[in-house]
Amino acid sequence: MPTVKIERIVSCSSEDSNYPAANLLSCDSKTWKCKNAGEKQASVVLQLEREAVITSVDVGNENSAFIEVLVGRSSTPDLGFEVLLVASSFMSPMEARSGSNPNRVRMFTSDKLSKPEAEQKWDRVKVVCTQPFNKHVQYGLAFITFHSVTTEDKPAALSNKLGRFLVKDDNDELNSISAGSLFARRKDVETQPLRGAAAIREASSPASLARHKPVQKAKPLKLKEEVSQKNGTQKARGENSERHNSKAKKTEEPVVKKPRPLGKPFGRLLEGVTLVISGYQNPHRANLRTMALEMGARYKSDWDSSCTHLVCAFPNTPKFQQVWGKGHIVCKDWVENCHSKRRRLPWRRFALDKRDQNKPESEDEIPELVQDVPDPPCQQDTGGLSGDDDDDGRPQSGSDTEDEIERVRAVNPYDEDTDVDSDGELPATANLPLPQLHDFFDGKCFHLHEELSAVVRSKLKRYIIAFRGSLVDQLNGEHVDFVISNKKVCVK
Repeated sequence: MPTVKIERIVSCSSEDSNYPAANLLSCDSKTWKCKNAGEKQASVVLQLEREAVITSVDVGNENSAFIEVLVGRSSTPDLGFEVLLVASSFMSPMEARSGSNPNRVRMFTSDKLSKPEAEQKWDRVKVVCTQPFNKHVQYGLAFITFHSVTTEDKPAALSNKLGRFLVKDDNDELNSISAGSLFARRKDVETQPLRGAAAIREASSPASLARHKPVQKAKPLKLKEEVSQKNGTQKARGENSERHNSKAKKTEEPVVKKPRPLGKPFGRLLEGVTLVISGYQNPHRANLRTMALEMGARYKSDWDSSCTHLVCAFPNTPKFQQVWGKGHIVCKDWVENCHSKRRRLPWRRFALDKRDQNKPESEDEIPELVQDVPDPPCQQDTGGLSGDDDDDGRPQSGSDTEDEIERVRAVNPYDEDTDVDSDGELPATANLPLPQLHDFFDGKCFHLHEELSAVVRSKLKRYIIAFRGSLVDQLNGEHVDFVISNKKVCVK
């Protein structure tokens, strides 16, 4: 697509002596910047070499947050300028304050330009730059390029139009009529399908029914001859035996069930998901990242080719435009619902773009896989009513027989050896010395108020004595450094 050359600079609001607006005419790497940092806006008016229909614009940024392109004509300067490209974002507030990505390049095709102005011819362009987020930098343009379509690219379309009417192309072969030519071409013309009542009449006609009636082939009758061993007679089996065999085969076919989606452990619900979070501040951002990592997802601070999901707070942001069409853009509810319901839900239910919400779901729900713990076997109490023996031949504990009573009497509980030598079972830390405690309360006297509970008083006594402190039970003129109580107590 040919470019439209910039002929000269008509005017500009301001320019730096080292970076004048004339740099936009050359193809080198020099840029145009405003004179002073913090200017409200900077604009430059360009004169093109000819009038042309601008089909696309390529813009190289130089620290500008927003850039707007307007068009006009040198023949009618009093009419002013019309908007060709609305103010477009080149730097986010965070990028403008930190100074990152100051030279972003964006290419705007015809679908991004205003339609009434994109279809007309212009020879003068005004570019307006603003930077409201950073008042300490000079801003402007690195370069700007305009593309157009020449009239030589589509001569056939212009020649086939007569005002608002299309002129049919001349074709001698079609227009020439000779004897028998129409009948010769009747098979080449496809008949249009009938609609409405005509189609119903055509379908119900006898000729149509005979043409579409399926032809049934007669099946030969199979006879099976069996010779009886007793009387030698022959038995004919016809169509009835075949039907019986076919029914038996149908019943033997197993029923194929649709496989149910298998679950995954909670720590692998979001396996294969690499997400980026945009638009959320801490601590909410940290909570979302923690929930996603607990379910097996991976987190990255910025988007790259390995990322799959973008958790975004607002639509139509620079990060939203960067990821749209490359990954799945969802809101925070997707991560929170997956974590609370303990299952991986389809992302289209939580899509941030309405165009994705109207599409059918492309994945199934994946529940959490919970491993079943077998219950312990229940032991039924026979209550002494059953006289059956166990597998080892011994009678059950509930049997009330004379042999069982004698066996219990024969066992002397005092014969058991209770003197167990456990010297060899002492832990390895039994011979270690006690730790050395500090003397934090050395020389300090404490009094515990009577309103304290017995448990609290016991713990406080252990701590005070362990750290070399002393206790006084009554306040009878003795010197006390500290009184411990649940309330403020005035001690004279």
